Amino acid sequence: NHLPDDPERAPVLLVSPSSKKPRALVLVLHAYRSHGTEGYETLVGTHPEVNKLIDERRILLAMPTGRKDAYNFTYWSSTSACCGETPSDPDHLEDATYLRNLAERLLREHPTVSRSRVFTWGISNGGFQALRMACLHADLF
Repeated sequence: NHLPDDPERAPVLLVSPSSKKPRALVLVLHAYRSHGTEGYETLVGTHPEVNKLIDERRILLAMPTGRKDAYNFTYWSSTSACCGETPSDPDHLEDATYLRNLAERLLREHPTVSRSRVFTWGISNGGFQALRMACLHADLF
């Protein structure tokens, strides 16, 4: 299932529990030069039990895709240590705002998800962004 979203980004891949009544939301954030679908493939590849947990714990996974840099690679503007724009650039909060708005939208569209059960998971550049989300938006993530 894909959620059309920002026209400058790829659609958000959604994986729902078989019950279709999720209780938790996890944003899965990809690495630099990757995309949302690869974020899911990495998660399942390193943790094959994830699909079982999605059903057992009634988790909605959302795999968004970051913006493209000057080399046409996708990234999250999470830190000056890696990838794309740095936090000193004027648009450095764009990804954090985009991800928060995405989570808020999914909470509205899936009212069975508890606001206290919204998480991020990421690998590499996505891991930096997951940490950034926890710091900037601790009220939600």
